[in-house]
Order: sequence, then structure tokens, then C-alpha cells
Amino acid sequence: EGQEIAIAGTVRPLGEPVLAPFSRRPCVAYEYKMRPIARRGGQAPPMVSGEALSPSVIESSVGSARLLAWPFLQNFVEAQFDSEEHRRNAREYIATTQFEKVTLSGAISKVRELLADDDGSIKIDMNNGGEIDPDSMYLSEKIVPAGARVCAIGRWSAAKGGIIPNPDSAQGVELI
Repeated sequence: EGQEIAIAGTVRPLGEPVLAPFSRRPCVAYEYKMRPIARRGGQAPPMVSGEALSPSVIESSVGSARLLAWPFLQNFVEAQFDSEEHRRNAREYIATTQFEKVTLSGAISKVRELLADDDGSIKIDMNNGGEIDPDSMYLSEKIVPAGARVCAIGRWSAAKGGIIPNPDSAQGVELI
């Protein structure tokens, strides 16, 4: 109980997978960003961002572990989207999603909440200001497809049968 572990195996949703907002691909986890197109060199900070995690399990040859904490998505490709189909998907997502308006300090607070969540079901959508127009923004997302081979590194809870957040650290679970 409470030991750091690493478990490698296949990740599967325990119920319905979540749908990534731009690609509409079913997955166990995603994170996305919408950034204004920068006018003068450099990258504009994200105007809109979000994450979701479906209750899921990692099945390995030595057993299984529920993924009960938001994982940092290490080594997952951040796909960029610029097609009309993806922008249409973004507009539909915006129309059906309740965004939390946050400042930089509010975003940091939300990340702390996200890192403390331990029920395996997470969804957060943040807007740091202004109207959201996907036609004038860069769209990107990272996804963890159902059935992907992964390695999760985090704190083990025998009582919950899974990997949980570390309450003593801002370091979250890593998913590679």
C-alpha cells in the first residue's frame, strides 16, 4: 500500500470510452488545446484546453490495475488538426461543452484538483478568456487509444486496486 509501482500492459476502458473532441476517436484518455494563431513568432498560450479520462484498467501478465489518477501523457503524439472536418468537430464540441473560465492561478488550482482526483473519471474544459473561434485557432490533441500498450508509473493502492494520486507530491502518474 502506498508504494511507487510501474505496470506495463494493455489499457482498456471499464465502460464506455471517451471521444476525443477533434478526431472523434474513442480512447481512454485525451488532452486537447486550442491556441490562437500567433501573429508574430512564438507560440500563443492556449486559450482553451481540456482533459478527460474514462474509468480504465491496465491488464498485464502479472495482474491488473485500475487507473484512478490523471496521468501525464508522456510520449503520446500531439496531433495537429487543420481540416474542415476537425474544425466542424471543434465547433460541435464547443457548442455542447460547459467551459470553466480560468485565470493562470485558477488553471494551476484546477491542475492541483485534477492531480488529486482518485475515482478514475475525469473531465475538465477550461477557457482562459474570450470567445472561442476554432476557425482562427490551432487545434491539437493527444489521445490514449483503448487497447494501447502502456506503462503506468504511480502510487499503488491495494484498497482501491489501482494507481492513485500521491497526496504528498505535485508529481502525478506517468503514462508512457
